[in-house]
Parts: sequence; structure tokens; C-alpha cells
Amino acid sequence: MSPIKQQLLDAIERTPDPLLEQLFTILQTLTPQSAKTPRAPFGALKGSGEILGDIITPIVPLDEWDVFQ
Repeated sequence: MSPIKQQLLDAIERTPDPLLEQLFTILQTLTPQSAKTPRAPFGALKGSGEILGDIITPIVPLDEWDVFQ
């Protein structure tokens, strides 16, 4: 265990319970809502795009493609 982590755990052990409860309440208040409820990555961009039309023909003629030569 790292020395810093051990120092924090020792300080928590010496701190009275009512003070720890107050500190916990303050931390809950200061924590942003997005950190409390993580969003799933799927569907995050839903509704943000717009379909402008279908692709009917390629922009570059097929005879210019290296694959078809």
C-alpha cells in the first residue's frame, strides 16, 4: 500500500464519525451528476445526425479505382 493511501486511512480512523458524515455529505453535494450516473456509450449520439439523401453513384468513376483495374 502506498504511504499516501496509508496516511489517508489513518486520518479517517482518527476522525470522529459525525465529522466524517458531514464530509461525506459535502462530497456528495460537490460531485457532478454526470459522475454519479455514467451513460452508456451506445445511443449517445442518437438524434444528433440528419440524413440528407441516399448515395446513388460514387463520386469518383469506377474506372479510376485501383481495385477495378
